[in-house]
Amino acid sequence: METFEEGFAAVETAAGTAAEAAAALAKAAKQLLKAAQDGNVGQVRRQSGRLTGLLSSVSEHVERSAASWPFTVESEYAYLEQGSAPSCAAKRTGSDSTSRPVTRRWSARRRSSGSTLPTAP
Repeated sequence: METFEEGFAAVETAAGTAAEAAAALAKAAKQLLKAAQDGNVGQVRRQSGRLTGLLSSVSEHVERSAASWPFTVESEYAYLEQGSAPSCAAKRTGSDSTSRPVTRRWSARRRSSGSTLPTAP
């Protein structure tokens, strides 16, 4: 990845997929609940097996989402310090930057005053 915007797009895609998987898991849990309330043994067995498979899928998607941000803390600082963010470059050249999200630059003075970027989990 070369830009924060591309990194954000990757995270957005991965998180969206994880959210869809989690919604499918919740739906299956509700179906298992209904089967249990109805006393339907066959459905309880089927939904239990389905729930286990969906839980595995959710876990994989969550791990991918957590790992989808392509920058380390150090590379974030380097990216911002170099002013390589396209929105910053567009402002310097006078081009229209309204189609890109704004990327905040963290100056050395601001970092030394205690303001920091969030650390990796």
